[in-house]
Amino acid sequence: MKTARSVPVCILAMVVTLPGSDSAPVMFRGDAQHTGVYPDSKVPAGKVKWSFQTGNKIRSTPALYEGLVYFGSDDGHLYALDAQTGKLKWKFQAAGAVSSSPAVYHSTVYIEAGDVAFHAVDANTGREKWTIKTGAPIPPDPKLMSNGKWEFEHASPVIAGDAVYFGGADGYLYALDPATGKQMWRFKTAGRIRATPAIADGVVYVGSMDGHLYAVDAQTGTEKWKFKTAGNKYFPLGEVQSSPAVGDGMVYFGSRDGALYAIDTAKGALRWKADQENFSWVISGPALYKGMVIVGTSDAQNIKAYELKPAN
Repeated sequence: MKTARSVPVCILAMVVTLPGSDSAPVMFRGDAQHTGVYPDSKVPAGKVKWSFQTGNKIRSTPALYEGLVYFGSDDGHLYALDAQTGKLKWKFQAAGAVSSSPAVYHSTVYIEAGDVAFHAVDANTGREKWTIKTGAPIPPDPKLMSNGKWEFEHASPVIAGDAVYFGGADGYLYALDPATGKQMWRFKTAGRIRATPAIADGVVYVGSMDGHLYAVDAQTGTEKWKFKTAGNKYFPLGEVQSSPAVGDGMVYFGSRDGALYAIDTAKGALRWKADQENFSWVISGPALYKGMVIVGTSDAQNIKAYELKPAN
């Protein structure tokens, strides 16, 4: 199977994560619930204002915060550019490729890097504030069709309440103190975590390459429930690489088994699922907007909108 994604090696001036301040964190998909809706949708039309070349592919969604653009590159650096001119302000050498998207809050940039480390970097200077090491990545299963070949994007950090959350290739979901990096708790899954967690009403929702979506208490790291995808003949585990979105008592996510799932947040029960043609992967994160859940697919190369609440 193939994915309908193109990956540039330079960043253009049109960034998609909107400005933030110390009162509101900036992160992947706009908010901790991953609705994919931003507070201001005005995008100016016009020509490219500037571009900036890095040393390798850019898979990291840029974050715009107080006049600077932050993003990672597979060349192993976190970059900060002037949003108006594209001029490099600083770059930070990370522990490996930076395929995750940064989260920014209280003048700190948070990134996961190289499957082995999580960094907190001063947003103004690029100096390291703290770094924690994660465990060794779970080896891909050579018997499975996925076996790590298409895991280009890594999980991104999410800031909610008094914690920063992220998932690692070691299969753990982490909750850290944003100021110090001290581990508050960690929760183990049986597969690499490539889906960015979503947080709503004191619960962290995260998918794993083991084919489960987990609901975990945000304060204690205790499992509330888990849901297993159906899987198919190509991907029997039903690996979850899609970042979930939460709204109106439901959590929505996709799977490599070719389905979009709608799960009740209270008990983890399946409300409905929508199978895609040709077993098309659903690895992008759904967006929730005006009573619809909107998601793209891979091999079918389309985007679909479903009613949030199906008819009884």
